[in-house]
Amino acid sequence: MKFGALGRLFAVLALAFLLTGTLAARPFLVLFGSESCDDCNALKDAWKEEMTEAGSPVLVYVCIDDDDAYSFLKKSESLLKAGAHPAVFPVLLAGRKFYYGIDAIKENFEDCLKLAENAPAELSFTEFDAIRECAEMTTENYVVCKTVLAENAGESTEGGNGARLQNGDAKTSAFLFLETAAASKHSERQNREVELLKKDCPSLEIDRYEITDNEGQLMYLRFLRHFDIEENGENLAPLVAWNDGYVSGRLATSEELAAALEAAQNAAEAREPFWRGDATADELAELSAHNKTFLLNATFWTALFAGTLDGINPCAFATAIFLISYLLYLKKGRHFVLAVGLCFCLGVFLSYLLFGIGLSFLVDFLNKFAFVKKIIYGLFALAGLILAIMHLRDALRYRKSGNASDMDMGLNVQTHRKIHDKIHTWGKLTGAIAIPAAVVLGCVVSSMEFVCTGQIYLPMLVAINASGFNLYAFLLLLVYNLAFIIPLVAVTFLAYYGVGAQALAKWARNHVLVTKIFMAALFLALAGLMVWMMWWSL
Repeated sequence: MKFGALGRLFAVLALAFLLTGTLAARPFLVLFGSESCDDCNALKDAWKEEMTEAGSPVLVYVCIDDDDAYSFLKKSESLLKAGAHPAVFPVLLAGRKFYYGIDAIKENFEDCLKLAENAPAELSFTEFDAIRECAEMTTENYVVCKTVLAENAGESTEGGNGARLQNGDAKTSAFLFLETAAASKHSERQNREVELLKKDCPSLEIDRYEITDNEGQLMYLRFLRHFDIEENGENLAPLVAWNDGYVSGRLATSEELAAALEAAQNAAEAREPFWRGDATADELAELSAHNKTFLLNATFWTALFAGTLDGINPCAFATAIFLISYLLYLKKGRHFVLAVGLCFCLGVFLSYLLFGIGLSFLVDFLNKFAFVKKIIYGLFALAGLILAIMHLRDALRYRKSGNASDMDMGLNVQTHRKIHDKIHTWGKLTGAIAIPAAVVLGCVVSSMEFVCTGQIYLPMLVAINASGFNLYAFLLLLVYNLAFIIPLVAVTFLAYYGVGAQALAKWARNHVLVTKIFMAALFLALAGLMVWMMWWSL
């Protein structure tokens, strides 16, 4: 499994090492990682595939899933004075310097290799004898070090926690641990530190919440209030908090948490953790307002993207191309083609906007019944998932055959023929009547296409009107419909500047596969949005 640009960088730098011949001894780097860490596994695979030149550094892998190996990592960080660092894997040790996370490793990889040159001489601690031995004995470019024993790991560099914490009072022996998501790479190492503390102090209570669910959002709100932190959209999780402090943006070590716990236990007055207790009416109102703000922001960008994608789907785009090609066939002047094309776009816009307003009133009425609202969200979530699968199937069929007729998600032949007949009839009109006729034609054609384009429009109307049909919902409706006609307007101007219908049709055919894949992704996103809305309406 290659690792993209990082893999190519491996190969180039390994060759540079070979050609310069500056390595007096074969260098090595130490990778501390977990078997459940995707980035760790990708880095190992890329190394084994790319760093194959003679004399290239050895990657010594230490799996910290084992408690002794994890303690060895902590002791190594203490010996080499790693300081505060992110709570992420993988961790790469090059010489005496640690790099945390795959992004930092990729950005500094050339420096890592330079530091690795001096690792055998510089890394002279007795604690690293096992790693050095693994690097020296192998003839491969990658080796797993399984000989990091408990005596190497030693006790915690702070002297251990268990003796002073094991009799802690239950009321003060508590921490709030807010995770970003289950099994997130940004929470995994912090979780290990919390578990180490829990192992030393059996009476310790760890209140865990995921910030993505209802309870987690409430705990996060209480955290912000307790420490008087102004909310600016930045997510501070993962974090560990207690009554008198918190750690966010870096690893909170078990030793640091133990010291905080000891201070709490020695306090004159025991206090209930700030995050516990039933939610108040004010908290529920603030939480609801926060979720609505998030929903509105998410809906705006979704509406903009969905409207644009809906405008270039094969149904709408093919009709615009046929209109322009027919006008050019009738040898109308360029200015006439531009005027009629823009009026056609106006008709489509007005028709869709009116459809949207009418359906918005219906959605707003149904949303007043809580059980109906949940059913609507659930049905559209299911419909979004089904449509995503069907559009993906169309993409696979088109990729295999290259024939648009093999796709199911589009207008049928009869509807196509009716639309073309309308354009043939109305396109022959000339003079002043041609302008209003083009507006009416846009309304008629968009109504006939609605069975195809409405696949995206309907779930977007549900999302737009989640908080009722108000001014903001109307503005979102305008955003969607303006985005929808942008491709039609673009086609019209391309025809005005001399781009023929055949060129446009060829472009459309070449991008059918990409459009279908994007539509499948959009329907998955809409399904997810519907599930999220259903969850928060419970």
